[in-house]
Amino acid sequence: MRGHPKIAKMTTVLLYMYDLSDGWCNNLGPLCPVKAVWHTSIVVYGKEYVFGNTGIKFHDPGKPQKIIELGETNVPMLDFKLYVKGLKYSAWAYFKCFCCRICVFKVCFRASSYNPFKHNCNHFTEHISEFLGVSSVPEEVFTAVDKLRESPFYSKVVDWITKNGQKEPKRVDL
Repeated sequence: MRGHPKIAKMTTVLLYMYDLSDGWCNNLGPLCPVKAVWHTSIVVYGKEYVFGNTGIKFHDPGKPQKIIELGETNVPMLDFKLYVKGLKYSAWAYFKCFCCRICVFKVCFRASSYNPFKHNCNHFTEHISEFLGVSSVPEEVFTAVDKLRESPFYSKVVDWITKNGQKEPKRVDL
């Protein structure tokens, strides 16, 4: 189910997209099958929520290369924060939310569950967008790595990202 049926103040949900190749893929032009390798986060209630190898963090919004408005949510801020906290600490969690009184989820986003290809920031933002009842993360975010993997530049881009990855702003634990 996307979103919550109880009417609450609507809040805009943004998808922040950071190019992990720092423009390198785009600079290769037609030689590279993708224009960017995306790291994504969700901005809602004035904070940017991100998942990585240190788990779920939040901080003041950064300066991404691309911002997409995913829609508006009626999920109350407290319900959202409790849900995210549950994702961070538990594989199974039961959570009494404001509108339906019980939400059940079995997905977790603990630091130990992070995998750069199978369970990453993009999976987190898709999961959160579904919970908030807004549009999905664009398909290009998920297909970029697969397209890149099939190209001769894959190892070079992975090396570039590893050596020159974006410096992340200071994160705050939930």
